Amino acid sequence: MGWRAAHPLAAGAGGVTPAIALRDVDKTYGVGRRRRAVLRGCSLEIAQGEFCAVLGPSGAGKSTLVRLIAGFERPDAGAITALGAPVKGPGKDRLVMFQETALFPWMTTRENVLYGPRVSAERGPAWRSRAEELLRRVGIAAFAQKYPAQLSGGMQRRAEIARALLNDPAVMILDEPFRGLDAMTRALMLEYYAELHAASPRTQIFVTTDVDEALFLADRLLVMSHAPAAVAAAIEIDLPRPRSLAGLVADDRANAIKRRVLDLLETEGRRAFGGRARAALVSRP
Repeated sequence: MGWRAAHPLAAGAGGVTPAIALRDVDKTYGVGRRRRAVLRGCSLEIAQGEFCAVLGPSGAGKSTLVRLIAGFERPDAGAITALGAPVKGPGKDRLVMFQETALFPWMTTRENVLYGPRVSAERGPAWRSRAEELLRRVGIAAFAQKYPAQLSGGMQRRAEIARALLNDPAVMILDEPFRGLDAMTRALMLEYYAELHAASPRTQIFVTTDVDEALFLADRLLVMSHAPAAVAAAIEIDLPRPRSLAGLVADDRANAIKRRVLDLLETEGRRAFGGRARAALVSRP
């Protein structure tokens, strides 16, 4: 079949400390009649070095999950750990790339890449040398003195990746990082990011709404249920590497996984749509 459903906690089996673990996590926003449960009883584990994709219907709490793992927000109940330690706030071990560019427009590409060491007062020739090497690795060394407005969307994403790698986080958390790029640039960025991960593996949590992105990049895929969300299914992407976007189209195992994931997403999407429709009817005066 090309896919295997797994228990959401299966990644950390065997006594190895998982990179990220959630235990019965709840998160609610609002008060009174506007109170809305986004996550309820959400449990999962992501193994060290695993590339894990997260998909779910709109409003399923994927971005909330990102903010909780990153430590930007705290859960209402349950526990979150990173490499065995409780997550109490942001940390250098976890770095987030959001949909929107986070480059500072008044800084050059090189200055943006060196921002982390600069604010940590970790300056010196070793950091500058490593930044130059990363700029070469991501293919934008010739644009080191350019400002973000002078870069294409793909180049801006590469600069952000270089900045992230310079800080050497144990866990990279990416929230739809290539959304908004044109189709050709997006395909090139996916291939490029896969090559970077192969050359320097680390734990990756990749939130996406695109099944093809997940199949191309991930070792395992978590499908979130509709809100209040938990993990509806964990599916192993047991496809050989290196992968190609064109090759996945003709791969029977890839297509079997894709059909399974799309069926799950449709089921959860219909449940979410039905819930919103009922809520709208109840809230009418």
